Amino acid sequence: RKLMENLKVSGGILAPLKVGEEAFGILAVFGSELLSSAELSAMDSFAGQVSISLRNARLVQQVENELKERKQAEAALRASEAKIHALLDAVPDMMFMLDQDGVFLDYHVPTRNSLYASPETFLGKNIRDVLPREIVDVYLSKFEQIMQNGESQLFEYALDMEGGQYFYEAHIVAYRDNCSLCLVRDVTRRKNAEEAVRQTERHFKALIEKASDGISLIGP
Repeated sequence: RKLMENLKVSGGILAPLKVGEEAFGILAVFGSELLSSAELSAMDSFAGQVSISLRNARLVQQVENELKERKQAEAALRASEAKIHALLDAVPDMMFMLDQDGVFLDYHVPTRNSLYASPETFLGKNIRDVLPREIVDVYLSKFEQIMQNGESQLFEYALDMEGGQYFYEAHIVAYRDNCSLCLVRDVTRRKNAEEAVRQTERHFKALIEKASDGISLIGP
């Protein structure tokens, strides 16, 4: 009534715009003539159609907002994954994820040529079925220590591969759900260099021991 007084109209009808318990507003029709029952029924039907249209429009807007948010989240995820892959590609180490039973779950390597076995051969397989027994025993011992005290473990091992013997340094850390993350670095060059130094030292030591007259070092 207050609204009709402000609008200076003598009569009209107010129809609620709602679907179920969801309200959208009020449909107001003003006029000087009284509305018949048929007109009231038509007005009520029209208000129902408007309500449904408003609800559908709101649902469409919600869907569009959800799609927009999902696209933004997917874009952020792709950017994050790209960043992670870039960081991993920059790391020279090989990475292997194993569960508590020693099954290979995932891996990352700079190049597949550095692998002892192909991914098709070791993924989903137990470490006992992939690597030599002596290496497996050391790994399992280190993994048990990780589970007990949570401290990372380090050990070295050698593998006979195509092209000769290769030396590796394995750094094992605890990962989620009782898994381990094993970072493996090829240290063959370092080991070969260390062995070359030892051989040189042994060679000069043998020369000195065999020299009958002694050896003098003369500097500038």
